[in-house]
Amino acid sequence: MKETLGDKVVKAYRNYIAPTKKQNKIGSKELNVTSLTEDAIGRRKASGFMTKELSPSQLRKIAQQAPLLMKGVRKKCLDGTRAWLDLEILPDRGEAIKADLTLIHDFEKRNNFKYKWALAKINSYIYGDGYLLITFLNDEKTQLWQKPADGAIPWRVELLDAEHINEFNFYPKKSKYFKNLHTMHFHYEDTTQDKDYWIHPDRVIHIPRDPLPHKIFGNSVINLLRNTIKSKINIDIANGEILSWFSHGVYDITVPGIEEEEKDYWLKVANQHPGAWVHKEEVIIKAINPTAIRPEAFYEYVTLNIAAAIIMPTHLLTGIQVGRVTGAEIGFADYYRDVKDIQELEDTPLIETLYKSILENSGRVWKYSLKWNQIYVDELAEAEIMEKRVNAAEKAFNGGFVDQKEARIMFNKGQIELDEAKKIKPKTPPIAPKPDMPVPKMPTKNDYEYQLTVSEKAMIKKRKKISQHEKALGEEIIKEQEKDV
Repeated sequence: MKETLGDKVVKAYRNYIAPTKKQNKIGSKELNVTSLTEDAIGRRKASGFMTKELSPSQLRKIAQQAPLLMKGVRKKCLDGTRAWLDLEILPDRGEAIKADLTLIHDFEKRNNFKYKWALAKINSYIYGDGYLLITFLNDEKTQLWQKPADGAIPWRVELLDAEHINEFNFYPKKSKYFKNLHTMHFHYEDTTQDKDYWIHPDRVIHIPRDPLPHKIFGNSVINLLRNTIKSKINIDIANGEILSWFSHGVYDITVPGIEEEEKDYWLKVANQHPGAWVHKEEVIIKAINPTAIRPEAFYEYVTLNIAAAIIMPTHLLTGIQVGRVTGAEIGFADYYRDVKDIQELEDTPLIETLYKSILENSGRVWKYSLKWNQIYVDELAEAEIMEKRVNAAEKAFNGGFVDQKEARIMFNKGQIELDEAKKIKPKTPPIAPKPDMPVPKMPTKNDYEYQLTVSEKAMIKKRKKISQHEKALGEEIIKEQEKDV
């Protein structure tokens, strides 16, 4: 059939993609107002004594000593990536194309992208920012500070060390050019290995954690909890010292007439017993026993602060004990709703930009949206999923798309990859015998009588008597006529 002008218009609207910055320069004058100023604090990560913020290396070292915090961070980041996402076709855009899905699937498999995304999000909690560096195909002639070549296809992603990115600014050697474009670069600087690079923002996936409106960089959870974590460490040390004090006791060693040459010996004795006091005879040392207190209240306060910082219910952070599940479902619902919001509001724009670039630069058309799979499945949702899997597996099996083994795998795992060359004989369902047509039953006298009223029955009875009387008169008249004849 020949394509009409109307068909072309409809097709154009269905394949419509938002214009790029090159195609649409609207808003350039507003950028002069909204862009960060030359000395804006949001361009640089400040750390040190004057700023009262921890350096990136200190953030890492503290994270390695805060097991409860890291448990919560890992759980939240892995919860947000475990179920992952699917490409969903936009309304009125036809059906999903297998070649498009294959390109995205190959990219994810080649890079172990799901795992790297979770690691980048963990970095965002520790350092305030997580980074993934994109490697492109057909991009050999450009440098890191330059925009990727037109048509360059994202091919690989690697984690960037967040400890060495502390500045977001115009590339110094081309600052005037990039100021006109309102494009700033990430400054990667590692002085220990003499590495200094300026990286174009189109080459980096930047995941900030809770940034303030005037800042490019995010806020580290450890910076937020630095006093809380310090208190946690002090509580642990104090509890250990008290247990040691009461379990081992204190050694009070008095050495009469201790000489200078004997000091080294008694120092060795004291080092073997950290709670030992060694002194001369005239020195009086009074041991004051510490009071043992229950630390649960202090640990609960610390746990509450950690849970608040990573936005997680305390019972989910510490683990629910058997018999203490009252109200837990409410906390679960709020927590998973928060994870869902992070997926849709923070993760979706970043991943969609990457996937869109992969398809468009591969000559395909982007006509999809990202749909995150359900994280928390209750019993009702699980039953609905099972019903859908049964229907899908049964339809695929009866239609000859899969064999019995593949149908069972579909029920257990959901969508699976099928062998395209495999030939399967269709399994048509048996034809059910046609049911016998019911023979209509003729109405009887009794079927109608129960529907009549008392007066109607009396009237019918009377009419029957009249008709019988008239019939008898008629028969007598006929007999008399026959006699006359």
